[in-house]
Amino acid sequence: MNVCIMNNAEPFNFVSIEGRASVEHDRLEESTRLVFDNIVETGYQLPDDLPAWLDRQRRVILRVAPDRVYGVIR
Repeated sequence: MNVCIMNNAEPFNFVSIEGRASVEHDRLEESTRLVFDNIVETGYQLPDDLPAWLDRQRRVILRVAPDRVYGVIR
């Protein structure tokens, strides 16, 4: 699997991660709370009814074990 993350403004920095991925379908609440804890300063807020939100959006967690990481930061 390859995941590429880039910003939406110039200079368009990016990081790309290649590796094996596993897909988690169960017990997503704890992992999702950790994600929201890490992005709290972006303004995103944890949904009030997290289990229903996860179910409604058919969310999964992708865990990537990196083999190669590269990118450009200007």
